[in-house]
Amino acid sequence: MSDIDEKSTTTRRELLTRGALAGAALGAAALGDSAFAQDDMRRHDGGLDRGDVAILRFLAAAELIEHDLWQQYAELGEDNPDFGEALEGIDDDMVDYAVDVTEDELSHHEFINAYLKSIGASN
Repeated sequence: MSDIDEKSTTTRRELLTRGALAGAALGAAALGDSAFAQDDMRRHDGGLDRGDVAILRFLAAAELIEHDLWQQYAELGEDNPDFGEALEGIDDDMVDYAVDVTEDELSHHEFINAYLKSIGASN
Protein backbone atom coordinates (compact mmCIF):
# COMPACT_ATOMS: atom_id res chain seq x y z
CA MET A 1 0.00 0.00 0.00
CA SER A 2 1.42 3.40 -0.88
CA ASP A 3 1.73 6.34 1.49
CA ILE A 4 -1.17 8.05 -0.28
CA ASP A 5 -3.44 5.03 0.22
CA GLU A 6 -2.57 4.80 3.91
CA LYS A 7 -3.26 8.53 4.40
CA SER A 8 -6.61 8.25 2.58
CA THR A 9 -7.62 5.24 4.66
CA THR A 10 -6.71 7.02 7.87
CA THR A 11 -8.68 10.07 6.80
CA ARG A 12 -11.77 7.96 6.01
CA ARG A 13 -11.47 6.15 9.33
CA GLU A 14 -11.20 9.42 11.19
CA LEU A 15 -14.25 10.73 9.33
CA LEU A 16 -16.28 7.63 10.17
CA THR A 17 -15.14 7.77 13.80
CA ARG A 18 -16.14 11.41 14.08
CA GLY A 19 -19.48 10.64 12.45
CA ALA A 20 -20.13 7.80 14.88
CA LEU A 21 -19.24 10.01 17.83
CA ALA A 22 -21.50 12.78 16.53
CA GLY A 23 -24.34 10.29 16.10
CA ALA A 24 -23.87 9.00 19.62
CA ALA A 25 -23.85 12.57 20.94
CA LEU A 26 -27.07 13.35 19.07
CA GLY A 27 -28.68 10.21 20.44
CA ALA A 28 -27.63 11.09 23.97
CA ALA A 29 -28.93 14.64 23.52
CA ALA A 30 -32.28 13.32 22.29
CA LEU A 31 -32.57 10.94 25.22
CA GLY A 32 -31.43 13.59 27.68
CA ASP A 33 -34.17 16.02 26.65
CA SER A 34 -35.62 17.54 29.82
CA ALA A 35 -39.18 17.11 28.58
CA PHE A 36 -38.44 13.44 27.95
CA ALA A 37 -36.92 13.04 31.41
CA GLN A 38 -39.95 14.67 33.07
CA ASP A 39 -42.62 12.74 31.19
CA ASP A 40 -41.18 9.67 29.49
CA MET A 41 -44.53 7.90 29.28
CA ARG A 42 -46.33 10.59 27.29
CA ARG A 43 -47.74 8.85 24.24
CA HIS A 44 -48.53 10.12 20.76
CA ASP A 45 -51.62 9.05 18.83
CA GLY A 46 -49.63 6.15 17.35
CA GLY A 47 -49.13 4.62 20.80
CA LEU A 48 -45.47 5.59 20.98
CA ASP A 49 -43.88 7.28 23.97
CA ARG A 50 -41.33 10.08 23.67
CA GLY A 51 -38.45 7.63 23.84
CA ASP A 52 -39.84 5.66 20.89
CA VAL A 53 -40.18 8.87 18.89
CA ALA A 54 -36.62 9.90 19.79
CA ILE A 55 -35.32 6.54 18.58
CA LEU A 56 -37.24 6.82 15.31
CA ARG A 57 -35.88 10.33 14.77
CA PHE A 58 -32.37 9.04 15.39
CA LEU A 59 -32.91 6.19 12.94
CA ALA A 60 -34.26 8.61 10.32
CA ALA A 61 -31.09 10.68 10.72
CA ALA A 62 -28.95 7.53 10.42
CA GLU A 63 -30.76 6.60 7.19
CA LEU A 64 -30.00 10.06 5.82
CA ILE A 65 -26.32 9.63 6.69
CA GLU A 66 -26.31 6.20 5.05
CA HIS A 67 -27.93 7.75 1.97
CA ASP A 68 -25.17 10.34 1.79
CA LEU A 69 -22.39 7.75 2.15
CA TRP A 70 -23.91 5.45 -0.48
CA GLN A 71 -24.48 8.43 -2.77
CA GLN A 72 -20.80 9.34 -2.57
CA TYR A 73 -19.85 5.71 -3.27
CA ALA A 74 -22.24 5.53 -6.24
CA GLU A 75 -21.04 8.84 -7.66
CA LEU A 76 -17.45 7.72 -7.34
CA GLY A 77 -18.29 4.52 -9.23
CA GLU A 78 -20.16 6.42 -11.94
CA ASP A 79 -17.85 9.42 -12.32
CA ASN A 80 -14.43 7.81 -11.88
CA PRO A 81 -13.82 5.33 -14.73
CA ASP A 82 -10.93 3.57 -12.97
CA PHE A 83 -12.89 3.10 -9.76
CA GLY A 84 -15.96 2.00 -11.73
CA GLU A 85 -13.89 -0.62 -13.58
CA ALA A 86 -12.44 -1.85 -10.29
CA LEU A 87 -15.95 -2.25 -8.88
CA GLU A 88 -17.05 -4.09 -12.01
CA GLY A 89 -14.08 -6.42 -11.47
CA ILE A 90 -15.74 -7.44 -8.21
CA ASP A 91 -19.25 -7.61 -9.65
CA ASP A 92 -20.56 -6.31 -12.97
CA ASP A 93 -23.58 -4.79 -11.23
CA MET A 94 -21.75 -3.19 -8.28
CA VAL A 95 -22.19 0.42 -9.46
CA ASP A 96 -25.89 -0.17 -10.16
CA TYR A 97 -26.22 -1.79 -6.73
CA ALA A 98 -24.70 1.29 -5.07
CA VAL A 99 -27.17 3.53 -6.92
CA ASP A 100 -30.11 1.31 -5.89
CA VAL A 101 -29.03 1.21 -2.24
CA THR A 102 -28.68 5.01 -2.30
CA GLU A 103 -32.32 5.32 -3.33
CA ASP A 104 -33.39 2.73 -0.73
CA GLU A 105 -31.70 4.60 2.12
CA LEU A 106 -33.46 7.83 1.15
CA SER A 107 -36.81 6.03 0.98
CA HIS A 108 -36.22 4.61 4.48
CA HIS A 109 -35.56 8.12 5.81
CA GLU A 110 -38.69 9.47 4.11
CA PHE A 111 -40.81 6.56 5.35
CA ILE A 112 -39.80 7.02 8.99
CA ASN A 113 -40.42 10.77 8.82
CA ALA A 114 -43.80 10.24 7.13
CA TYR A 115 -44.77 7.81 9.88
CA LEU A 116 -43.74 10.28 12.58
CA LYS A 117 -45.77 12.99 10.87
CA SER A 118 -48.78 10.67 10.56
CA ILE A 119 -48.89 10.11 14.33
CA GLY A 120 -48.51 13.80 15.06
CA ALA A 121 -44.96 13.69 16.40
CA SER A 122 -43.61 17.22 16.27
CA ASN A 123 -40.38 17.93 14.44
